[in-house]
Amino acid sequence: MKIGKIALLFEKITRMAFSVLFSIWIARSMGAEVYGELLFALSAVSIVLTMAGLGMDHYMVQVLSLKNSDETTDLGALFTLKLLSGTFFSIVGYIILYFSNWEESRINLCLVLGIQVPLLCLSVFQAKLKSREYFTRIAVIQLMALFISSAVKIAILMNGGGVVYLAWAISLDMVLITRFSVYGSKIHFLWNWSVIRIHFKRGLFLLVGALSAILYMRVDQIMIAEILGSESTGHYGVAVRLVDSWIPLLSILVSTALPSLTKRFSEYPESFREHFIKLMSRLMKICFLISVVYFFYGSQLVLFIYGNEYSPGAPLCALLIWSLPFVMLSHTSWTYYLQYNLYLIGSIRLFIGAVLNIGLNIMLIQSHGLVGCVIATLISYSVSSFFIHALFSKTRELFFMQFRGILNVCSPSTWISEFSWKQNG
Repeated sequence: MKIGKIALLFEKITRMAFSVLFSIWIARSMGAEVYGELLFALSAVSIVLTMAGLGMDHYMVQVLSLKNSDETTDLGALFTLKLLSGTFFSIVGYIILYFSNWEESRINLCLVLGIQVPLLCLSVFQAKLKSREYFTRIAVIQLMALFISSAVKIAILMNGGGVVYLAWAISLDMVLITRFSVYGSKIHFLWNWSVIRIHFKRGLFLLVGALSAILYMRVDQIMIAEILGSESTGHYGVAVRLVDSWIPLLSILVSTALPSLTKRFSEYPESFREHFIKLMSRLMKICFLISVVYFFYGSQLVLFIYGNEYSPGAPLCALLIWSLPFVMLSHTSWTYYLQYNLYLIGSIRLFIGAVLNIGLNIMLIQSHGLVGCVIATLISYSVSSFFIHALFSKTRELFFMQFRGILNVCSPSTWISEFSWKQNG
């Protein structure tokens, strides 16, 4: 299993590196305005993908990891929910595009990227692999898809292909991942409508939370495009890209820990908190190190990588990077919510964060430009992922565990104990 986790970590690092490299290539070759249009389409489609996915990615892994799980029934229920939601939100997305007054190029980008939505039902196969901790197989599947789609992107960029062709290559990555995950899987489904209703009710809470999360992570780019224009979206997007490139790494570290934490909670609940704090403290230190480096060198990094055309986005990177620790706290919070069935609270805090982010963006983008958008992001992230937990009695323990993880950053002894070879070996 350790080899599998290392393989999955390698895949995420490779994907992160490829993502940054291609964003640089696209941004420099196509210019800020075209790059901004692509970011707008990616943000819009990501919202639809989140709604269609019902926010159940971690939930599916958690359900299928339980010892008392009826695998065939749960898989059938989850597959059905994803299939119905993917179909419904695909139709809704097409209707919105039909009646929108957007330019044809923007609509075409959304249509091409939107082909990923109906395929979400096949994500249950990957969730099953994660629940069984087949991390090596998952890593191989995702690396194969990454290399193939990357080869297509390189061919498009070297031959001067348009941004729509790049959108096809981006969608190809998910198509290949789902196809390879299904290949060789011997999984049988049983349909039980009572089980489907149970997962659907839980999915509604998760959907509110996931939609709120993607809104306050992506709505800023949509609002910038509508208020300041696509070129400003491109300037802001380069800073976001350099910061967001670390999120998949955090996500995979949490995902790989989820099955073992779930089993530990069911078998040894008294030791769950200790291991949860240890995970959160370690991730906080990783985020802190990344944030410090970006704070001092982020501006120079943007100018060196993307060029002077993106100079308006250079100072944003040094500020926006401090959202990363709060993103990590948000990711790890769901591990706690899933174990204690706190889906509603998890969704409420993300909804509050989304509303706060949208409201602050409306006020600050027009008065302070792109810096105002960064301020809105930092405030909303900190409230929704950390401070709000102190308000609810059921999450106050989580608040203090998070606070302990933050304090551990200032303690040299915890750095030595957590990263020493002797303890981790």
